[in-house]
Amino acid sequence: MLLTTRYEPLFGWGTLWQLTVMSIGGAVATPVFFEVFGLLKRMFGYTRSTQSSFRPDREIRRGRS
Repeated sequence: MLLTTRYEPLFGWGTLWQLTVMSIGGAVATPVFFEVFGLLKRMFGYTRSTQSSFRPDREIRRGRS
């Protein structure tokens, strides 16, 4: 019906081509973005100290000395 009234259908070969190209491009770009953002996180991120000053076997003095 659309073709008889000279309207272009919204879904056609061009749409399938764009969907295919965008899917392949996204599949290629995703791992690259993860690596780049991981590198930026390692470069600019704050690394916490793994050593703690808390010792579980310490005793706390209470009262007057």
